[in-house]
Amino acid sequence: MIANCITISVAYSDLELRNLVEEFLVQQKSTFALKSVCSFILNWALEDGKVFFSDSKFEDYKLDNHDEQRVKCVLESIVRDGRIADLGDIYCKC
Repeated sequence: MIANCITISVAYSDLELRNLVEEFLVQQKSTFALKSVCSFILNWALEDGKVFFSDSKFEDYKLDNHDEQRVKCVLESIVRDGRIADLGDIYCKC
């Protein structure tokens, strides 16, 4: 049976997560969504073998809530640094 969507936790340290968010920001030209950052991180985690999930097949996946909150914390820190603006769940490079 194929699940429609599975949430996946990543095995990145806070520093590794911050570095991935920074890499994502380097690639952005203007606005971006939280979901885009999470997808970027999850794609790298799948490629790096840094994920925790069952062996089931899935059609779609998303970052689990705990790791999404970790990404939000990193983005909030970057907002406080004045490098991006928080427009809700959309961010804009300054």
